[in-house]
Amino acid sequence: MSAQPNPGLYKSIKKNFVSPLYVPSIVWETFRVSADLRHIAFVSRADGRQCVIVDGIEGEQFDGIGMGTITFSPDGKRVAYVAGEDGRQLVVVDEQQGQRYDLTLKGSLVFSPDSQHIAYGARKGNQWCVVLDSKEGELYDEVYDLTFSPDSKHLAYCAARDERAWLIVDGQRASEFEYVVLPVYSPNSQRLACVAYQGDKSVVVVDGKAGNKCDGILHGTMTFSPDSRQFAYAAQIDNDQFVVRNGFADKRYQGVLGELVFSPDSQHLLYAANDGRNQFMVLDGKPCRLFDYIVSGQNELFSPDSRRFAYVVKQGNSQYVVFDEQTGNPFDGVGGETVAFSPDSRRTAFVARIAQTWFVVVDRKIERKSPEPLVKASFSPDSQHFVYATRAERSSIVILDETPIFKAENIVNASRAGFLFDSTSTFHFLALVSGAVHSIDIEL
Repeated sequence: MSAQPNPGLYKSIKKNFVSPLYVPSIVWETFRVSADLRHIAFVSRADGRQCVIVDGIEGEQFDGIGMGTITFSPDGKRVAYVAGEDGRQLVVVDEQQGQRYDLTLKGSLVFSPDSQHIAYGARKGNQWCVVLDSKEGELYDEVYDLTFSPDSKHLAYCAARDERAWLIVDGQRASEFEYVVLPVYSPNSQRLACVAYQGDKSVVVVDGKAGNKCDGILHGTMTFSPDSRQFAYAAQIDNDQFVVRNGFADKRYQGVLGELVFSPDSQHLLYAANDGRNQFMVLDGKPCRLFDYIVSGQNELFSPDSRRFAYVVKQGNSQYVVFDEQTGNPFDGVGGETVAFSPDSRRTAFVARIAQTWFVVVDRKIERKSPEPLVKASFSPDSQHFVYATRAERSSIVILDETPIFKAENIVNASRAGFLFDSTSTFHFLALVSGAVHSIDIEL
C-alpha cells in the first residue's frame, strides 16, 4: 500500500521529535501516553535503580518506581509518580520530590481536572491521611476513594476510624455513616452522591439525603445526567436488580449489565438488562430488541444530538453493531470502545473482525482491511473527514478519507484514542518513526 503525500488532500505534515523509544532498559508495562497525545513516559531500569523518562528526559534515580503509578495531568503538561527509596515511599510531581511516607495508597494518585492540584493517600505509622498539594489532612484508620469535582474546586474522599466512617469534603466531615464509599460529583460540581452502609443494607445518599435501603448498589452505576439535574444508579433486592432514576425504580430484572448512560441532552437513559432468557437494552424504562447477549460496558452510546443510540450484541456465533435498532453485517468480533458517531450525528464508524482480518466500517460500509487491529476512526469536528490507521507490511498506514497519507512503524496509543482533531482543519497523533516517537501534526 502506498502512502505517498497527496497535496490535494492536505496542506502540510509536520513531524516533531518527542522521545527515543527503544531504550534497552525500558519497563514496557509502565509505558504511558498523555491524554493530549503529545507526551510519553515510562520507567527505565539499570544497575538495580529505576527512573522515569518523560519525553526522553531522564528523572531522578530511585530504588524503585511504583508499577502503574505514572500519571499525566489532564492537560498533559505535568506528570507524577510514586517512588520508593530506603524502604519508604514518596510522590514525585514534575520531578519535585514530596515528603516520604511509610506507604502511599495504591491507585489514589490523582490530578484535578484543571491539572492544578494533586492528591493521594499516605500512611504515617498505623494511620492514613490525604495529601492535597503537599498539605496533609487529618489522620484516620483508612482513607480511600479520592474524587475531585469537575470544576477542580473541591476534593471529596472517604475516611474511617474506630468503626465510624465519614464523607470528607474539602477537609471537613460532611456526613457520618457506618461505612461509606464511592463519592461521585455532578458535572456542574454542585451535587454529590455516595453509597452508605447501614448494617447489612446499602443506601445511596444524594445531596445529603438517603434513598431507600437495598441489598446492594451495583458498582460503577451511579451517574448524573450532563445537566446535573438527574441521577441514576442500579440496585439489588433479593435476586432482582433494577435501576433507580430520580428516586423512582424501573422494572426489576434478573440482572442490570454494565454502566448507565444518559443522553447528551439529559432526556434519555440507556442501559442493558437480562430477564434470564434474553438480554436487551432498556431505553427510558422500555425494553428494546431481544438478543442472546449484549456486549456491555464498551460501546453503548448516544449520538451527539441525542436522537440516535448504538450498542453491540451477540446473536448466535456473530456480533453486530446495532444503530437505531437496526443490525448490520455480522462479524466475528467488534473492537471495544470503537463505535463512534460523527459530531453532526449523521455518520457512524467502528472496527470489526472476520476470522483473522480486521475492518474499519464507516457509514455501514467496509472501507479497509488489515491483518491486525486497526486504530479507531476519528471524525473531524465538522464531520466532513474521518481518519484511522491500518497495518500493512509491518507498518502503520494513516488513512484520511480513504486515502493513505502517512506511513510509520506504529501509531502510539493505538488501543485507545489514536487521533485528536484540534480544529476542523488540523489533527495530530503520536507515531513511531525510525525508532523514536514523534508528534505528527497534519493540516488539511
